Amino acid sequence: MSKRLRIITANDNAPTPKPEGAVQNRHILKFSDEGSDLYAEAQTDTKVTSNASHKNRSLKLSVFLWLASIAIGATNLLTQTSIEVKSLSALAVLWVGLWTSYVAADHGRWRLSELAIVSALGGLMSAITIAANYFGLNLTLIDGIILMSVLSLAMGYGLKSRIAILASICATLLWTVMSAIGVTPLNNMAILFPVLTLLQIHAATRIRSRLPIMLATLTGYFGLVGLLATLWVENMIPIAFAASLVFIIGVAHHRVGKACGDSKLTGSNTHIFAGWIIAIISAVIFQGLWLSSDAALANEAILSDTGLTLWKCAVGLSILAIFISGIIRFKHTQITLAGIFLLTICSAFIPLMMWMPAWPETLASAIPGISAIPAYGIIIGAGIVAAGIGFAINGVRRGSRLMLLLGLSALGIETFILMDPALMTVDNIIIFMASFVTALAIGGAIAGNSLAFQAPAPLLKHA
Repeated sequence: MSKRLRIITANDNAPTPKPEGAVQNRHILKFSDEGSDLYAEAQTDTKVTSNASHKNRSLKLSVFLWLASIAIGATNLLTQTSIEVKSLSALAVLWVGLWTSYVAADHGRWRLSELAIVSALGGLMSAITIAANYFGLNLTLIDGIILMSVLSLAMGYGLKSRIAILASICATLLWTVMSAIGVTPLNNMAILFPVLTLLQIHAATRIRSRLPIMLATLTGYFGLVGLLATLWVENMIPIAFAASLVFIIGVAHHRVGKACGDSKLTGSNTHIFAGWIIAIISAVIFQGLWLSSDAALANEAILSDTGLTLWKCAVGLSILAIFISGIIRFKHTQITLAGIFLLTICSAFIPLMMWMPAWPETLASAIPGISAIPAYGIIIGAGIVAAGIGFAINGVRRGSRLMLLLGLSALGIETFILMDPALMTVDNIIIFMASFVTALAIGGAIAGNSLAFQAPAPLLKHA
C-alpha cells in the first residue's frame, strides 16, 4: 500500500500552517514561500538552542578546570613538591583563570569573570615569586607589593577589569602605609607612585567606574602627604615648600576635574571636590607661615639641589596642567582666553613665593610701614575668602549643595583665623580690604566674562 503525499499549495488568504509537520514528516512537499520561511526559522531556532547548550557546556567545563587548577596549585604550593611542578601549577592557575574570565564574560557572568581574574593575579604573583626565589633575585615584600600594583594595573587596563584595578590600588595603598610607618625606607622607587596613581585613575575612568577613581585619588593624596611629612620630619624639605607644592597640585587637580566635567568624563566631581579641599587646606597652612614669625621655625629644613629640581618640575607640570585645562574649557565655551591667563597667574602666586623668594621681601620693603609678616598672610587670607565666595556662588549656580558647603567652610576658617585680636590693626585691615577687592575684581573678570561667553553650566549629573 502506497504512502499518502500531502501537497501544500500557496494560498495568501489562508493562514500559514505551523512547521511542526515539516520537521516530523519528510514527505511534505513545500511550494509556498511562506512555508519555506517558517521552516527555515524553525531550523534556526533549533540551531540557536544547540549553540546555547554548547556554550553552557563550555562554561561548566571552564569552571571545572578553573576550580581544579586552583585546588592543584594550592596543594602543590603547600606541600613539598619540586620547583618545576609549583611553577607549572601557578602558570596553570594564571592561564585557566584568564580563559574562565573570558568565557564567563561571554556568558554575562561578570562576578564569576572578576573572581577568575583575581585567581589569575594570584597565579601570576605565585609564578613570579617562585621564579625569583629560584634564580636568587631576593624579591622582598615591598618589591612584591609594587610588582603586584603594576601587574594588576596592566591586567585591569587590558581586560577592563574593575577588580584588577582595585587590587592595584590596594597594593599601592599598602605600599604607602608601609613607607609611612617606616617599614621600608624611601628609595628611588617612590617616583613610580604618582605615575601609578595617574594610570589607575585613567584606567578607572576608561571603564567608567567611580569607586576606583575615588580610592585612587584618596590613595594618591595619602601617599603624597605622607611622603612630604616624612621628608619634613627628617629635615629634607621645608614645610613652606611642601605646602606650596600640595597647593598647586590641588589647584591643578581641581581645574583638570572641571575640564573633565565639561568633557562629561566619569568621576569629574571627585576631582573637583578633592582638588578644592586639598588646595584650601594647603593654602591655609602656607598662610599660617606668614602670619606669625614663630611659624618660621618650622621652615628651617634645607632642600637639596636634587629636591629643589624635583620640586620645580612638579610645580611647573602643575601650572602647565592648569593652563591646558583652561584651553580645554575654552574649547567647550566655559572660559575666555583672558580668564585662562588670569587664572594661571593667580594660581601660581603661592609657589612663586618659594620659587623666587627674594621678590616678596623686596616688594614689602618698598612700601613704608609694611612688613612681609603678617602682610602676605593677610593677602593670602583675602584670596581664600574671595575664592570661597566664588566657589559657594558657583555651587548655587550648578545646584551643588556640597560645593556651597565647601565654599562657606572656607569663609568660616578664614573668619576664625583673621579675627585674631593681634591682627586687628588699621594697617592690616587696609591690606585685607585692598587685597579682597582685588581678588574679587580678578575673580569677577574671570567669571563675568565667562558667564557671558559660556554655554549653560553643567549640573554634574554625568559625573
